[in-house]
Amino acid sequence: SSPLPPEFEKACIHIDELLANSTQSFNRPIPPNFCCTNKLLLTSSTIGAKDLPTGHWWTWNQSKGKKDIVLTRTGYVGTIRKLIPRRRKQEQTKLPIPKLKVW
Repeated sequence: SSPLPPEFEKACIHIDELLANSTQSFNRPIPPNFCCTNKLLLTSSTIGAKDLPTGHWWTWNQSKGKKDIVLTRTGYVGTIRKLIPRRRKQEQTKLPIPKLKVW
């Protein structure tokens, strides 16, 4: 497969480190309040677009950036996706700075 873009590589290193040092177990199902600042959720469930927080004037959009990954330290396999905020139709409100990572 092709090499990961630098931002994906950095994210993989970060999440691999978190997983290697975490005693948290995998959750299923996904709790309703999982999107909180500085929150790590380990789940074997698929996180869909409807599970992600949105604003009244914006929503998340998946860019073309989607890669299957294998984390080197822990050996976990998954998919990493790049999400960007997208203004809802006919809205002029400023978009938020993206701060959501989904691995």
